[in-house]
Amino acid sequence: MEKHITLGVDIGRSHITAALVDLRSGHILDDSYRRERINAKDSAENIIKNWSVVMKDIMNSSYRPVSGIGMAFPGPFNYDDGVSLLKANGKYESLYGLNIKNLLAEELGYPKTSIKMMNDAACFLTGELFKRDLEGCNNTIGITIGTGLGTAHYKDGITEDCKLWKTPFLKGKAEDYLSTRWFVKRYKELTGNTIKDIRALLATDTQDAAFEIIFDEFSVNLAEFLYTFIRKKDALSIVIGGLIIPAQKYFWRKTAQYLHDKMFYSIPIHIAVHGERAPLIGAASIGHH
Repeated sequence: MEKHITLGVDIGRSHITAALVDLRSGHILDDSYRRERINAKDSAENIIKNWSVVMKDIMNSSYRPVSGIGMAFPGPFNYDDGVSLLKANGKYESLYGLNIKNLLAEELGYPKTSIKMMNDAACFLTGELFKRDLEGCNNTIGITIGTGLGTAHYKDGITEDCKLWKTPFLKGKAEDYLSTRWFVKRYKELTGNTIKDIRALLATDTQDAAFEIIFDEFSVNLAEFLYTFIRKKDALSIVIGGLIIPAQKYFWRKTAQYLHDKMFYSIPIHIAVHGERAPLIGAASIGHH
């Protein structure tokens, strides 16, 4: 029996993304890819049901046997037992204290032992490094910048969630400066205008003085944060992903230069290549074990 096809699932703040992944190649089976909106303020029963519908649909429509399910979840979460600890952020609060693994196993009619869960930032980094030449990647830190700040570290086959979003940084915590809300807040301070997110910022006049100021500041903040993260883990390379990726040409070179000046040597900074598929590939790879 084929053992290399696993279902990878990524639970986002407003959606579920899922697909079958061929672990021999690290490729997503395109015909199995699904992305559906989910109401994170719904009842626990409805959320579990809606997730299960998407997962069942993929597994039932595949002629290939699925050897396990791996799921990427935002924290805080007890990943080993499968219990959600999310509260006070308006997302999935109805799931607080519930054993998600048990509830899904029951709803799917699937063995609980074949469902594995891991932090979404750790899944992102695992997915980005999966099937790459890991020679230069054995001690890598990964960060995702979007609605929030995700941080992870990969070494010797193990990826951990570093939870650095809440560490003290400048006048607040790291996530205050390295997330969508910083761009929105800074743009408002400089121009008096409101934008929704990073994509909206990129649609404004990139020749505008405010645009340049924002990315200059962001480049320095990002480099400062990465410098601390590198020192903490003695990391040898970096992977950056998340909603910030379309803006890479406005910060990547400055960030790399600033880091180089601070450290007196260059450290490779890789821009994520798999986008929102990375957590699926990472999740699927843990679902197999």
